[in-house]
Amino acid sequence: MRFIALTIFLALSIQIHAQESSTKKYGVYADYGLNMHSADFRALPGIPNCCTNFQEGDGLGLSMGALFEMDMTSHLFLAARLGYTDISGELRRYDQTTVIIDNAFEDGEFIHTINSSIQAVTARILAGYRIIPNLSFYAGFGVGNVINATFDQVETLSKPSDRGTFVDENGFDTGSRTRNEFSDDIPELNSIRLFLSAGIGYELPLNSDNSIRLMPEVNFDFAFSNVVNGIDWSINELKGGIALKYVPQNDRDWKIIRDTVIVRDTTIEYITENKPSIKLINTRVLDESEKIEGNTKIITTTVEKKYLHRLLDPSLAENSKSSNENKSSLKNTDISITAKGVDYNGNLTSVATMKVEEFISDVIHPLLPYIFFDHNSSVVPDRYTQYKKLEEFTESSLINDETLEVYYNLLNIVGRRLKDNPKSTIKLIGTNSNTGEEKENILLSQNRAKEVKNYFVNAWGIDANRIKTEARNLPQNASNTTVEDGIAENRRVEIYSSDNQILDVIMAKDTLRKADPPTLRFMTEYKGTEDYENWKVVVSQNGITLKEYNGNGTLPKSIDWNLEQEQGTTPRFDSPLDYKLVLTKGGETAEANAQLPMQMIKLSEKAINKVGDKRIDKFNLILFDFNSSEISGRNSEIIEIIDTRIEDNSTIQIKGYTDRMGDEALNERLSNSRAESANKALGNSNAISKGYGEKIELYNNDLPEGRMYNRTVEIIVETPIK
Repeated sequence: MRFIALTIFLALSIQIHAQESSTKKYGVYADYGLNMHSADFRALPGIPNCCTNFQEGDGLGLSMGALFEMDMTSHLFLAARLGYTDISGELRRYDQTTVIIDNAFEDGEFIHTINSSIQAVTARILAGYRIIPNLSFYAGFGVGNVINATFDQVETLSKPSDRGTFVDENGFDTGSRTRNEFSDDIPELNSIRLFLSAGIGYELPLNSDNSIRLMPEVNFDFAFSNVVNGIDWSINELKGGIALKYVPQNDRDWKIIRDTVIVRDTTIEYITENKPSIKLINTRVLDESEKIEGNTKIITTTVEKKYLHRLLDPSLAENSKSSNENKSSLKNTDISITAKGVDYNGNLTSVATMKVEEFISDVIHPLLPYIFFDHNSSVVPDRYTQYKKLEEFTESSLINDETLEVYYNLLNIVGRRLKDNPKSTIKLIGTNSNTGEEKENILLSQNRAKEVKNYFVNAWGIDANRIKTEARNLPQNASNTTVEDGIAENRRVEIYSSDNQILDVIMAKDTLRKADPPTLRFMTEYKGTEDYENWKVVVSQNGITLKEYNGNGTLPKSIDWNLEQEQGTTPRFDSPLDYKLVLTKGGETAEANAQLPMQMIKLSEKAINKVGDKRIDKFNLILFDFNSSEISGRNSEIIEIIDTRIEDNSTIQIKGYTDRMGDEALNERLSNSRAESANKALGNSNAISKGYGEKIELYNNDLPEGRMYNRTVEIIVETPIK
């Protein structure tokens, strides 16, 4: 019994130490089948028998009891079974003998039989692997305590079958066709039964929510302990049967679908100078609801993103120099706007219906460890988020943000991680463009590094001794100093740490919305002769603004909306997209409106309709040096992460990009080289790589960080969900 107690203790320990999210199953089982007795002995201890040697036997027996299972991963599980088993059987052996028939001696044959009745209480600890979702193989060890063991022994003449009797040891007729008949408890019983156990089963759901399951199974127990001490007699079992399992709702292996609804709240602030801007000032979770449909749990999170939209005060607009009598109004008929699609190759296509499909996705946001500064300034620009109340920031608040929105929280990400890792240190290197007013201005570089350090010390309370600062003119890996874009990239503070946790990627599970076409290009036209001052293009759905572009001066002929790169603005409903072009001058406006039909395929709909689905994981490599395709440093670590996400049935696309700097043809070759370098590092023969150069602008190339994030390789891993 001590063995069984130890086994039960181990099973309970496994349950206690398991992750709380593990799926647990409770149930019963019943198996029936063949008991295979293997022997190598002549007689039971102290029991007379004329057998030369027992070798084999068999019997039929029932096993039944209770079971418990617990998932450790999607494929691996642990199980425990406690129950009753009947391993009874009959040992048989035929031998030659002499019989008396009509007072004459003749050759005959007789059979030795030991009919055993053996029952035990058994416990099993098993480890299992799901070959496919419902088919599983399991194996482990078992221990049993024999609670009953009796035998009936007899030797019976078998030939001739209808006459003759045994001869005793003195040659006299015994007058009986049987001998050595005994019935008793099995002597010298080994009450502990040890065995290895293995089996295979297939789960079948019995109800709509998959909480009750029936599993036909076949299992085999191989014993390595003997029935009787001192003799070879073991019993193996081959049995088939069923297990009935129950999965409580709280422990059910739900198919989880996460959906995020973005609610935008924009505050307009009128300014008298500086450039108009839109800035994300706060993100918070408003609500999280849960809906169950069959075995699918749909978790919907409503996130509010609050923006500050700064506009020039319209009251300051200049009065027209022309008199009202001679002034001509802007006309709606003079402007137009149409929407075209841009495919992944940068080709312009017509689009009749905009299609957006949702997929489960893991997203990696790599961190660019640079803070960029304006010309001859050491003030951290407003686009970098800085908090006065640190409780407003957690990394989890970034889960639904786009890559650049995550990057603009770099100061807070590093601050939080330094706070959570009190032994970690960082180094800040301030640099300048080494041109114009910044030429040889090492003090400016020092002030830039000091400004960043002060935020960590004053806002996050980081010990100043943990932050080392250095200053230099150009960065060690400087961008092109002959063009304005490169000059702007060299005005920065670089953040370094020997602790990889400080600048590690941001990983998030999210709902990816894949758009077809991936980019909308709004084609604009103005045929009028009157001047206009401002223009804007607004895209909305159900009255909610999704995207807005505005500017002063000349209206651009085309404006691109990259929906896949701007997941926060991607449409969420089937209702049409409304888009419009507005030109203004003073109090006058001209407006052109259009609509684009939408088709939305949501995760919840695919689950309900049991449509084949797939997981799409997107990863980006960054920190390619200017004009370089070398995979090294942090990119190598990201490659290792990607490799763990690839399965045998995954398809892999590797796309290389560059910023707008340099010759277009050279950039296309460079992007191809970057994609091929990533393909080689990944080492997967199924991957398809292609370079797109500067044809596709993933991020705003007017900003230095946008250009650096555009020097990237995008790796997309699509894996069908069974």
